[in-house]
Amino acid sequence: MGKLIRFEMRKLFRKKSLYICMAIAFALVAMNVFAVSVLNNSTMPELEGMASLIYGTTDMSGIWRSLIAGSLSNGSADILLSVLVSLIVCESFRSGAAKTMIARGYSRKKIYFAQYLTAVLTTVLMAMVCWVSSLAVGAIALKANLIMDSKLIMCMAAQLVLILVVTSIAFVSSMLSEKTAVGIVCGIMIPAAVSLLLTGIDHLLAESQINFSQSQYWISDMMTSVANTDVEQHVLNQSFLLGGAYSLILFFAGFGIFSRKDV
Repeated sequence: MGKLIRFEMRKLFRKKSLYICMAIAFALVAMNVFAVSVLNNSTMPELEGMASLIYGTTDMSGIWRSLIAGSLSNGSADILLSVLVSLIVCESFRSGAAKTMIARGYSRKKIYFAQYLTAVLTTVLMAMVCWVSSLAVGAIALKANLIMDSKLIMCMAAQLVLILVVTSIAFVSSMLSEKTAVGIVCGIMIPAAVSLLLTGIDHLLAESQINFSQSQYWISDMMTSVANTDVEQHVLNQSFLLGGAYSLILFFAGFGIFSRKDV
């Protein structure tokens, strides 16, 4: 098992797509931070106070904290991870590496687990790149004092747990279809489609005078909530619990189907 995991890790770090996607994520987060800096320093009447209006505070330290907490959203990490994870997973099928590993005696369970660990590592690396971009560029552009407390760290961790759901969707879709395009489309579209469906149900419930929001329990709403460091603790707990549960359900459902299909 250890050899298989090391093999997958070596393949990961040799891929140009990994570094290209990481560079894009860094640039997108940096551009967002610079845009906030420009808005804050603008002397144009129509732009004055725009940053504080968006983030709900005039304190640049608080705005910087929100930028860091929401780095994975600001860097379009969901789209980039869907692309990257799908490329990594499907390359094993295109190259015949998956069949070779089975021929050498590795079980489907070990192959699936090693591939998923690679996808999780990719997600963690993406998160680190986005956070470093927010921290480094913010220090240069915003010129504010950053308060790195436990609440900010919990918001960052919650976003990581939630973005792992997107990774799991792209991973499972790619493993089962063996098609890069399917993995990318599913990773991008399924979270958006579920969010849209739940929002529609919320509207129907509201019209029926039923005060219950289902969309608040899906990753899209929760990622928006935890991007704000003023988020309540119960929302953070909910994000950790549901994000972890969604990923586990996807992981085991995907494994159940993968263990019965031909490679």
